Amino acid sequence: MTRVAISRCLGIDACRYNGEIIKVGWLRELVSRVDVISVCPEIEIGLGIPRQPINLIECENGLHHYGTFISIIQITAKDKNYIIDLLKIDNIQPFKEIFENALINKIFHDVNFDLSILYTQYKIKVNNIYDTQMAVKILGDKEIGLGSVLKKYMNL
Repeated sequence: MTRVAISRCLGIDACRYNGEIIKVGWLRELVSRVDVISVCPEIEIGLGIPRQPINLIECENGLHHYGTFISIIQITAKDKNYIIDLLKIDNIQPFKEIFENALINKIFHDVNFDLSILYTQYKIKVNNIYDTQMAVKILGDKEIGLGSVLKKYMNL
């Protein structure tokens, strides 16, 4: 039987950063089709409940207009959203420390190209990554673009 790892807070255990559980309608169907392994990376590395929420990161690159490099980073942390224009920043070190910190979970969608550019441009080795595109591929979704994923799983 196929094994699939999912976040433990998705219908299994109240281990989300705020001590809640996320109710999901698709868990029973998934369990009936595959061997589900639940994981909570934050708990595994020793973070407690409650804890600071994880960071959501999206990198915009200038591949089509400026060449291959990161130009904008969007970060959501707690209840705040930030859009950072890296072309206007002289010191990238604070961002490098966040990206490389294994205690901070970084959520990306389709992370491969972002990782390549972050390393090539800034020598950043991102640690503790959750790729939502990989997650929906594992679930067997055919529509794996960010817009489709947000609409299906978050009603956005």
